[in-house]
Amino acid sequence: MNGQAFREKGACGAKFAQTLGNLIQTTTADGQPVHLAQRMRGEHFGEMALIDGKPRMADAITAEPGDLLMLEGAEFVRCIEASPKVALGIMAVLADRLREAADGYAPLAALDDDRSGRLEG
Repeated sequence: MNGQAFREKGACGAKFAQTLGNLIQTTTADGQPVHLAQRMRGEHFGEMALIDGKPRMADAITAEPGDLLMLEGAEFVRCIEASPKVALGIMAVLADRLREAADGYAPLAALDDDRSGRLEG
């Protein structure tokens, strides 16, 4: 795959993928692509939709030639059940991604704090 879209946004969780090349996760705002994240060789994506059963948040576009290792939902569950280490690894990655997202909002929160003084009447 090179420059090809892995279009899954809005689909209910059906696949977990580990990239064997670099790819970019995108979504669209008013028809325009918006960069969400870049996943490097060996990183995975698609786990959230499999875990919570909600629609996918993004599409992915390959940034270079490469392959994806894909697991269907039932295969993903079997891997998690068979190996708690796999489950813990996925949870650790999700925790890291959540922390990164929260760190990105910290400067915005500081702006809100600066403006949260008393209203003068």
